[in-house]
Amino acid sequence: MDDNKNVEPVKIAPVKKKFWKKLVKCLLIFSAIIFVSATITLGYAYIKYGAKIEATIKDANNIAQTINETAFNTRKPTQFYDTNGKLLKEFKTNTYYYTKETDLNPNIGKAVTSIEDQRFYKHGGIDYKGIRRAVWVYIKSKGDIIQGGSTITQQLARNVFLTFDVTLSRKLEESVIAQKLEERYSKEQILEFYVNNINFGNGCYSIESASQFYFQKSNKDLSISQIAMLVSIPNNPSVYNPVAHLDNATKRRDLVLDKMLSLEQISQSDFDTAKAEVIKLNVKPNAAPEPMSYDIQYAVHNATLKLMEKDGFVSKYVFSNDKDRKAYFTKYNDEYEDKEKQLLSGRYRIDTSIDTAKQE
Repeated sequence: MDDNKNVEPVKIAPVKKKFWKKLVKCLLIFSAIIFVSATITLGYAYIKYGAKIEATIKDANNIAQTINETAFNTRKPTQFYDTNGKLLKEFKTNTYYYTKETDLNPNIGKAVTSIEDQRFYKHGGIDYKGIRRAVWVYIKSKGDIIQGGSTITQQLARNVFLTFDVTLSRKLEESVIAQKLEERYSKEQILEFYVNNINFGNGCYSIESASQFYFQKSNKDLSISQIAMLVSIPNNPSVYNPVAHLDNATKRRDLVLDKMLSLEQISQSDFDTAKAEVIKLNVKPNAAPEPMSYDIQYAVHNATLKLMEKDGFVSKYVFSNDKDRKAYFTKYNDEYEDKEKQLLSGRYRIDTSIDTAKQE
């Protein structure tokens, strides 16, 4: 006897094709709306800002065309001129040393790329993955953590050829120039240009200048720990100034060492030795400040304020209470001291309205 004869086959309910058709249709309509909206938005943006964007790109390309290797080794004293173009005064606070890539301690490049640009050898001037990561971290932290999206090449373009204005047009110029630099120079050359053109604080604008100022030795003789501390400074030369804030500089040194270890730029043994090393500065004595007439003092003062403004400092004249006033002037004094050192360390040309004949 066949037991299966009396068993009715199980009927499977048909897939609700209408539901899926409606869902696909809705998704297609939604996608079309997004596409049209984006197109309209981009079209509006181009109509409104297209000419400015094109002009900015053109300016950046013009700058890029004039770049040669000497542009990265031309740090002159800061010079003040009168209204007729006559040189009034020039300043420099520390000797500027330019070091070729072959004369750099190999751990300098490892430390710089670890903390500033982990994908330096993989991108073409702009690190889109790094930008996405910085945006994601910012969103996750609800704005509490801000990571830099600029590559070493972008920072180089900004430091040498552009201002520090925080604007989209300046960022666009920076990106265009960075890509041109990557096309023209090797990674080793770009790294050489970079470490010879960034602010290491206290009037030092190259790794060798910083090495001589903070330790009175050549960069080739620096320990890994000392190198890690020096490359910590450019992130914020005021906050990580080892002369004034050695604790801050040491904490960031530890961060650099952590990055170097995680990226396998140093061994566990080298890491342990560097982390345990107590930083002992051997600061080069400052030369006596150069005397200034009152008109030059006033010019220096105003130029310093301009540098502060370019870096985002906002002047205040009204305060809600005494605590607010004290906090403001503490920040003001720190910023002023840093920017004055930056100004007098070299590279700037200041044109004034001073009439020498009338002054006399």
